[in-house]
Amino acid sequence: MAAVFTRIAGAKGKGVFAARAFAAGEKIVYVEGTPIPNDVALAMPQEKLDHMGSCDAHHCIVWREPECYINHSCEPNVYEKNRWIIAMRDIAEGEELAFDYAMNGVSGIDDWQMDCLCESASCRKKVCGEFFALPVDVQRKYVPFLDDWFVQMYKEQIARLRPIPILVNFK
Repeated sequence: MAAVFTRIAGAKGKGVFAARAFAAGEKIVYVEGTPIPNDVALAMPQEKLDHMGSCDAHHCIVWREPECYINHSCEPNVYEKNRWIIAMRDIAEGEELAFDYAMNGVSGIDDWQMDCLCESASCRKKVCGEFFALPVDVQRKYVPFLDDWFVQMYKEQIARLRPIPILVNFK
């Protein structure tokens, strides 16, 4: 049995839904495909650009079905790491999978915006493709879910996002 299925998700078009329940941290779908250099990828037609994900600092993958239909949400329930789509939290059978399109979004490559259709309680109304364009509190929340290559590439900026321990002197 397939782990996920696609169907119409309202105004968002097609979406990807859980065919069974998933526990937080569970791997759901592996992103297949051959990495393409970013400069080659950026020259591709728009319909391909709309369904790409970064697989390292210099390469993208054109996502196939089903993962190419995972919609954006400002309150995501999945993330992509090392080419796996992974549950951020427990996901119920039949629930739509959604991630924040800005996670792992590289400056200079993912500089785009679109209207958000997620309708979540914390909807930002605009979706951007660049991680560091997100509000700082959202960036901090996403740090544990960032891909390894992204953390390595932006280690100084990400280190600044980590909480600073407060030392208290009780003299």
